[in-house]
Amino acid sequence: MKNIYILSIGKVYRKSNNLYFIDKDKNKRVIPIEGINAIYIMNKVSLTSNAIQMILNKGVPVHFFKEDSKIGTFYYLGSLLPKQKKPSGKVHIEQVKAYINVEKRSEIALEIVDAIRYNMIKVIEKYREVYDYTKTLRNLDVRKEFEQKMTDWKDATNVIRGIESNIWVIFYEALDKILKTYKLERRTRRPPKNEANTILSFSNALLYATVLNEIYKTHLDPTVGFLHEPYEKGRFSLVLDLAEPFKPIISCRILIWLINQGIVKPEYFKKDLMGVMLNENGKRVVIKEFESRIRETIKIKGKGRKSMLIFIRKQAYNLEKALVEDTKFKAFRLVY
Repeated sequence: MKNIYILSIGKVYRKSNNLYFIDKDKNKRVIPIEGINAIYIMNKVSLTSNAIQMILNKGVPVHFFKEDSKIGTFYYLGSLLPKQKKPSGKVHIEQVKAYINVEKRSEIALEIVDAIRYNMIKVIEKYREVYDYTKTLRNLDVRKEFEQKMTDWKDATNVIRGIESNIWVIFYEALDKILKTYKLERRTRRPPKNEANTILSFSNALLYATVLNEIYKTHLDPTVGFLHEPYEKGRFSLVLDLAEPFKPIISCRILIWLINQGIVKPEYFKKDLMGVMLNENGKRVVIKEFESRIRETIKIKGKGRKSMLIFIRKQAYNLEKALVEDTKFKAFRLVY
């Protein structure tokens, strides 16, 4: 199953039993609807009603992203999702019950944060120049710190998010020691203020859409999360939750590789007073590396050799199983 990325302005339409994309210069190509995992639209593209009907009938999600030059940022806009094949009322009820139960919610959120910490270590531990940062992360006990800081259960989520935030600060500082040319300096998002931040934001946007694809293959509700609040309109908070353990080992490794191997060039970026964005060629470079990372097969202790995409899906199934069977959820850890 492959992903289709549309980066040019144009139109997607259906003719007979085929799907086509035609760009603004009248160049036409077939979109092979069979065997597609998802479609990612990253420019101004119109879809005819017949095309939408065909895409939804085939069960293919379409994700829309927007580039806003006025504020200098590129972001996820929304998704066109097919009807869930096998919705489960039981799973939905158990998911909401776990969210309402502050102790159960905290247990899941802490597991996610500890998996983030563990996977950060796997990314940076081979670099001698960040030995002290690796040691700090190794010595950090997420659950113990939570117990020490938590005084009232109503503040539990904020305490956990604070611990997570501190972990990311340590990790981003380590990344800047590792990166050879472009640096994060500090994490900026809307808009990203430099080249490293825009690569990381773009990679994360791809990861979020990919996690949504895999959650949609389960019975989970992507709007009900545990680490991230589900209240914001149109926010898939569970997507943010389940993407977190993979951000260090996918998005951040992409950042390190593209910069330290000299793959990204100055001409891949667009700069203005508001921020820095990738141009079309820059996006293609990041997409190519992202596809390579999620399809790379790795051997995980006790889980066999599978692609990262399969591990993303399995983590979602693990959560579903834990909710239904009332067992402890185990987030993904890169254990060789």
